[in-house]
Amino acid sequence: MSHRPTHGNCARAHNRRQREGFYDKYIIGTGIDIGCAQRYRSVSYDADLWDLHSTTLRGDATYMDGIADNTYDYVMASHILEHLENPAEALRNWLRITKEGGYLIVCVPERDLFECKKELPSDYNRYHVWYFKADQEEPPVTINLTALISLTLDPHIEIEYIKVCDENWDPYNRPYQKVDPVGEFQIEAVIQKLPVKGKIK
Repeated sequence: MSHRPTHGNCARAHNRRQREGFYDKYIIGTGIDIGCAQRYRSVSYDADLWDLHSTTLRGDATYMDGIADNTYDYVMASHILEHLENPAEALRNWLRITKEGGYLIVCVPERDLFECKKELPSDYNRYHVWYFKADQEEPPVTINLTALISLTLDPHIEIEYIKVCDENWDPYNRPYQKVDPVGEFQIEAVIQKLPVKGKIK
């Protein structure tokens, strides 16, 4: 892969993803990077960009208005689900715009790595409205990502994996304090959209 993101969460994950063959398996064909406004932060130079807070990149990431069903081979949603009031509705729409056989990739900060607390507001990002654990729920603000994905998207998906990624993470070296990328502090989920059963091709 020729593109190497230089900043942000995709940059922090880049070396691990290269070793694991992530790009060759999942970042192929047409794609969109939801939650990304700058090309140098994107998972791919070729991906469309859609950012929650930008006035120039079309708007609400929950509904993805204007994007037709089955548009993209891959949908990358990196560190944006924690900003959305209705994460289940966002997941449904992100899967909606993913092609059958394509991949939805969702990354969120892992609560105990990044937040180091259980209550809102976040000390490190005032726009966070949820915290996430990979397989544990603690109401009212900590969501079990595996359960959310399974309950929201089954039976239309197959989960490739959901895992905590913390390579080189130093909790005393917060990412916003340095220009150069530091280690990962996220949960990464890769989900394949299954073909509709009985559909005539």
